[in-house]
Formats: sequence, C-alpha cells, structure tokens
Amino acid sequence: MKKITCILIVALVSALLCTCAYASDSVTGSLDCEETQGEISRLMPITITRYGSATITNFYGRADMSVQANVVSDAQSGRIMYVNYIDAYQYGAFLNFPNWTTTSISKVLNYPSEGYLYVTVSGRATWAYSDPVTGITTGQTANTTFYVTIDCR
Repeated sequence: MKKITCILIVALVSALLCTCAYASDSVTGSLDCEETQGEISRLMPITITRYGSATITNFYGRADMSVQANVVSDAQSGRIMYVNYIDAYQYGAFLNFPNWTTTSISKVLNYPSEGYLYVTVSGRATWAYSDPVTGITTGQTANTTFYVTIDCR
C-alpha cells in the first residue's frame, strides 16, 4: 500500500511540475507574441491598374505597344497577390503597321523583384509599305514576341 501511495504522489508531483512548466512557457510565449505583434504584417489587398510599353520593329516599320495589367497587391509589402487581367495592344506611334493580333500572354509575378510583373506577349504583326511611285503595296505578317516589366508598387 505504501508503494502504491508513493508512486501516486510522485506521479502527481510530476504532473504538477509539467503543468507549471507548460503554463510558464505559455505565459512567456504570450508575452513574446505581444512584444512582436507590431512586426507582424497584415494583408491589405488593393486593386490597381498599371501600364508598360515596348517597341516592336521590322524592316518595314515599327510600332509602340502597350500592356495593361490589373492586379491585386498587398498595400504594405507591395507584393503582387494575383492578376485580374492583362491586355496587349498597339498604342502610340507606328509606321507601316496596319494590324496586330495577340495570340498569347504569360506572366511571372514579383519578378525581377517584389511588386513587379514580368509579361511576355506573343502575337501576329502585319507590316505593309506602299511604294509612292509604283503604288504597289508589299508587306509581311510575322509572329512577334516582346517582353515588358511593369512596376505595380
């Protein structure tokens, strides 16, 4: 009977010591969390539209292209969370450039650094030139790819 009582007392004391240690760790953990809570960033999503541009050329002429991106980014860190849409089109100056058709757009978020959107645009560009003396129009349709890095911060 003494042996069983002794074992129970030792088990009870051990359980109390463990509980005190866990309670102590928990209190310390809570204090640490409160002290560092100001450093924990909260997501603040905002929707923004940004533009990028590039110039494509051919021996027939040239065209200024624009890329429009609508993204959701974190207002505090500037990190892009996701992209709502991207559009590419001819905008601005051009020479001998009657047509553009976008065939694909791909993107890499937060590249080359936080808050930047790296966009690859592929399409078919039609180039044409009318000779003023003969009136003959010559041209070419070619697959074209250009790259734009857009600052979305």
